[in-house]
Amino acid sequence: MSTLYDVIVVGAGAGGSAAASLLARQGADVLLLDKSAPPRDTVRCDGLMPQGVYWLDRLGCAPEVVAEARGCIKSCDLYLEGDHLLTGRFPDDTAYPDFALLVLRCRFNEILQAHAVSSGARFEGGTLVRGVAWEGDGVRVFADADGKAVEHRARIVIGADGPSSAVSRSIGNSLKDGVLGLSVRTTYAGVKCDAGIRVYFNRDLFPSYGWMFIDEHQSACVGVGCAVDPKFPPADNLGPALRQFIDTDLKAALDGARRIGPFSGGIAPHFRPKAMVADGVLLIGDAAGQADPLNRGGIHTAIESAFYAADACRLALEAGDFSRAGLARYQALWSTHSESDWRTSEIFMSLAKNPGLKDLALFLLQQVGTLGEADPRFAGFASGVFSGVVSQSSWLSARALYQAAPKDLGTWATLLRENSSTRSSATAGAVRLLSAAVASAARSGAGLARKPAASLDWALEVLTKTITLADRRFSTPHASASSLGT
Repeated sequence: MSTLYDVIVVGAGAGGSAAASLLARQGADVLLLDKSAPPRDTVRCDGLMPQGVYWLDRLGCAPEVVAEARGCIKSCDLYLEGDHLLTGRFPDDTAYPDFALLVLRCRFNEILQAHAVSSGARFEGGTLVRGVAWEGDGVRVFADADGKAVEHRARIVIGADGPSSAVSRSIGNSLKDGVLGLSVRTTYAGVKCDAGIRVYFNRDLFPSYGWMFIDEHQSACVGVGCAVDPKFPPADNLGPALRQFIDTDLKAALDGARRIGPFSGGIAPHFRPKAMVADGVLLIGDAAGQADPLNRGGIHTAIESAFYAADACRLALEAGDFSRAGLARYQALWSTHSESDWRTSEIFMSLAKNPGLKDLALFLLQQVGTLGEADPRFAGFASGVFSGVVSQSSWLSARALYQAAPKDLGTWATLLRENSSTRSSATAGAVRLLSAAVASAARSGAGLARKPAASLDWALEVLTKTITLADRRFSTPHASASSLGT
């Protein structure tokens, strides 16, 4: 008879390793499984947003990650049609630190996995989980290890095995059955730019966008990403889009640099699965589609969900109830603390993914950038919402919008001057601004009209999601999370 573990965690990425650490520290017998065995061979440098640093500090391994950081970034540069539009800083008046970190993903994963092992979890690499099955008193885990079929048993299984989650399929979810975030990226060395994060929007790429993370060792992660669904498939393969982005927007920045990594693709689901909880099973991170739909960030959302999952598992183990009802606290915690922002981001993503809206979207982005460049406080709010440091549902709060909006008339005058050919006449600027808004709206309307059936489906989708969010905000009870991290 195989060992009956308290918890088996499938996937040793950020969320899975964090969950294993938390549960092992609480005294649970934890087995952490992953299809890969360290070291993972990658030169990719990823951005860890302020929320990620916060949750790592709660987890207890922030110092190790900070020591490995290849850049500490306090601002992000936004480019529109090749021109610098805005430098946005992370706000310093939130619960999160006012900086992001650039970290090699391989080292980041190794640190979190080692933290789980030092906390008392057992790790087995080279184990590919094929599925799980509930037996009434626990869960059987079916896997392949070293070419042989193996089985493990646990009272609870946490699926942290990414967007192609075998655990998720086993509880009845259909994968890739909604909006997906697709990306392709590569790595350069010898980049002669200051360390930082750059985000690029332009009409040719939209609704895709490009980015470049430049670390202090003159290496850069370069990529493009977009949100797609069956109604709005990508116009082209993202590989050619990345090449175009490199050859145009990044031509000057990458002059003299050399590519040191292959083109590699990524995928993240941005839709709620049919079930996040089942008898004996929880899903976290990308397995649960929890990456931020607005900025595509998935590391910090995975670690945050690990805290909620560990809390629910602890109580279930104490009560001896591993049923769906016994684990329901996990979904209640996630819903209380994360769902409003996630659903707000989902609406933004739904709006942005329609290519017919590109003219209006880019026009609005231009105006937000102009205001932000003239008013640092507003820039901090806009940057904070995009990064998730500021609650994304703040956009739905009249009070929050009023507090963030520029109060200095001179800032608004700057917006008008920027839209005037002479940059001296506010009246001329107002006329040009209004004309540009009307023209952008007209072009977007024409774009929507070219695909009437898809546009009608899209409009109903946005309306449904908006109603769902409004209903949730006014009717969902809150769950206490006072014991998290203990």
